[in-house]
Amino acid sequence: MANRHKHLNPHQAYEPKRCWLGDTNKIVYDTLEEAEKELNDFKNEYNEETDTYDSYLYVVLPNGSYQKITASGYYSTAYGKLLVENGKVFSGWKQNADGTWSYFRPEMAAGTTVYVDGEHYRFDDAGKMLANGWIAHNSSYMYADAYGVLADGITNIGGVDYLFEGHQLTYNTYGYFENGIYVTDANGIAYKLEAGDGWKSVNG
Repeated sequence: MANRHKHLNPHQAYEPKRCWLGDTNKIVYDTLEEAEKELNDFKNEYNEETDTYDSYLYVVLPNGSYQKITASGYYSTAYGKLLVENGKVFSGWKQNADGTWSYFRPEMAAGTTVYVDGEHYRFDDAGKMLANGWIAHNSSYMYADAYGVLADGITNIGGVDYLFEGHQLTYNTYGYFENGIYVTDANGIAYKLEAGDGWKSVNG
C-alpha cells in the first residue's frame, strides 16, 4: 500500500495562504507573492520602508476569524481540515496511524470522490480512503480495489463481471465495449453477448 501511493503525489509544501501587510492597517492577501508585490509597489511609489509583512501562515476559521499558525498539526478551517507541517500546508497523500490513507488538496478530502493522477478514489466522512470492497453510494454501489482505485467499465470481481458507469454499479442495462456488448441483470452482474445467444431480456 505504501509503495502504491508513494509515487502518486510526493510531499509538496505550499507557500503561506494568508499573510499580513502593513504595521497599522493590516490587509489579508491570498498568497505571500501578492503581499510582497504590494509592499514593493508601495515602497517604489512612496520611497518608504516603514511597512513590513510577515510570512507566517494564517488560516480562516469557520467563524470567519483568522488564526496564526505557530505549530504543526491539524487545523479545522472554513475550507476544511488542513495539515500543517514545519510551517507549510501539506498537500498530497498522508498515511494515518491506523494504516489508512488520507489525501490533502490542500484541504482533506472527506465524504467525496477525488481524481488523482488518472484514478478516482473515495473517502469517508473522516477523510480516510476506502479500499478493498464495496461502497454504498446513493442508490447503488462503488467498488474500490486494494489500492483504493474505483472500478469503472467492465470489472471482474471475485470471478464475476460487473458493469460500472461513472464508478457506480449499473442494473438492467447494456454497454458497448471494444471486446463486445454486455448486458447487466437486476443484481448488476454483466454478461457478454455472444453470436448465437439469441434474445436477452433487459429491463424486464
